[in-house]
Amino acid sequence: MKQTSLRAGWTALVLVLACAGVALGATDIHSVGSAASEVDVTFENGSPRILLVTDYYTYGASPFPNEPASKLWVDPNGFDENVVPYLYVVNRVTMAERFLTLDTATGNLVSRNTETPLFGVAGDPILAPTPDLSGGVDLFGPGSIFGSIPGLDTSTGHYALVFELRNEAGRVISRDNAMYSYIDAVVPREGTLPGSETWTSNNAYLITDQVFVGAGDTLTIQPGTVVFGDGTAPVAASVGVLQGGSINANCSEFLPCRFTSALERSQRQTQDFGGLIVNGFAPTNQGLNPPPQGEGFTGPYGGNNPADSSGIMRYLVVEYAGQRFNAEDELNCIALQGVGTGTVFENIQCSGGSDDGIEWFGGTVGGTNLMADSNEDDQFDWTFGWNGTVTNLCALHRVSPPGGSDDANQCIEADNDNPDNEAEPRSNPTITNFTCIKGPGSSAPNGEGLRLRRGTSVQLANAVVANVSVNDDATSAVWIDGASSVNQLTTGAMTLDVVVDGVPAGAVSDPVGAAGVMTGNSFLADGAHPLQPQLAPRNGARGCTTRTGDWTTGFWLNWDVGQGN
Repeated sequence: MKQTSLRAGWTALVLVLACAGVALGATDIHSVGSAASEVDVTFENGSPRILLVTDYYTYGASPFPNEPASKLWVDPNGFDENVVPYLYVVNRVTMAERFLTLDTATGNLVSRNTETPLFGVAGDPILAPTPDLSGGVDLFGPGSIFGSIPGLDTSTGHYALVFELRNEAGRVISRDNAMYSYIDAVVPREGTLPGSETWTSNNAYLITDQVFVGAGDTLTIQPGTVVFGDGTAPVAASVGVLQGGSINANCSEFLPCRFTSALERSQRQTQDFGGLIVNGFAPTNQGLNPPPQGEGFTGPYGGNNPADSSGIMRYLVVEYAGQRFNAEDELNCIALQGVGTGTVFENIQCSGGSDDGIEWFGGTVGGTNLMADSNEDDQFDWTFGWNGTVTNLCALHRVSPPGGSDDANQCIEADNDNPDNEAEPRSNPTITNFTCIKGPGSSAPNGEGLRLRRGTSVQLANAVVANVSVNDDATSAVWIDGASSVNQLTTGAMTLDVVVDGVPAGAVSDPVGAAGVMTGNSFLADGAHPLQPQLAPRNGARGCTTRTGDWTTGFWLNWDVGQGN
């Protein structure tokens, strides 16, 4: 290892950071598990962690600025192997990359079209990062270390700034990206659309009131499109697909469709965007005379067609959403109301919303690769006879953004019906590969991992529940609540395959001795996770992660909601 050149490169960056007033840590190697200083970002379990953000998602059109400002946080705990830092910009359409390399003589960054480490010495590993960047450092933008991004491309298109740490073999140890787009215009939308529309990715769309897609119409959203909610609107700035309408949002890993806040990052709150609501004709247990009405004035739903299609939702990120009208009438990040199996629902993330992340109100629609994190109430919720099939479900309870109550209750809260717990069809989804991580950092850490109540059943396989804070008699890792749901378990209609890990003894509320619920005493990982350390598999149960091609490391996922300031 070329210690001299490595130290010289790192020292140059240290000097640049010191001139910018950034507090620096020791100059020796830090190992995993070493003590951390006070941090603004929640770095978990002493594992590698990076957070990279831009101030907005779109630029170039009023009211947004002309170029990105960017901030970086790095976990001061360090790493268990030598790492090479890379900083680069990627065009998310062409996938062309420009690597930003530090000129140690001037302290400036230069742009290169060839793959080059941040310190410009290809193949030389840098010792584990020693500056304490837990408080964040402004990389680009006014008053930042480097000013503008070198070679900044301001043409209409979709880009991402990427910071990653690789080991000596070239494998990515930790990474984060900050997506942004240059757009032509911000297009306002409200009310019922006059017909089918296509929202194009060269524009952003500002929802100023409730928007509805009517029967017989289709809303097509091109990959990479950003839809903003006007957080100042008197009524929830939401998008709703009415019965007989359709949404075609067939987005992609590098060009996800994003529903989010229009505000600068530090000002975003829950309820800035009202939520995405889809109404279908699939069965519920609420009858049809009259049909059930969606919360938040979103119209009727339900019917007799379990195979009903409401369109395609693929690679969607919904953030800072929801709307609380009163304690019984709330919008979620995403509400699927009587939606059928003909609907595609894949690779979805709901973050930082008021009330729940994703809630199913009856219907039969399933899903694949569903992530909910930092939502105020439950991460996932179902009721009214939902019978979908889901593979890979992941819930993370973290600090919720400002603007709401931060109830932070369950990873899953599940009902059949109240008061008729025996209503048919009974809620009985099939869920394979589930992870529930409670905390850290929520202002309301109480609440179960899973609360199965009011007659619901479930077929749950390969599930992990961890970090439940048991601070009262009503808090458990798994709570089968009420005689009707207990009966589902005792008769064998409900199946549970759950590993409860990192939870105090007695945390499983298991009144009938469910053989499928096991309590572990340790919090051991049999693998690493480059983005969210708590998603590492535990005690042989992998939950929502997979050994190869893990979807939870996808480029499209956004981890910054509720993190950093």
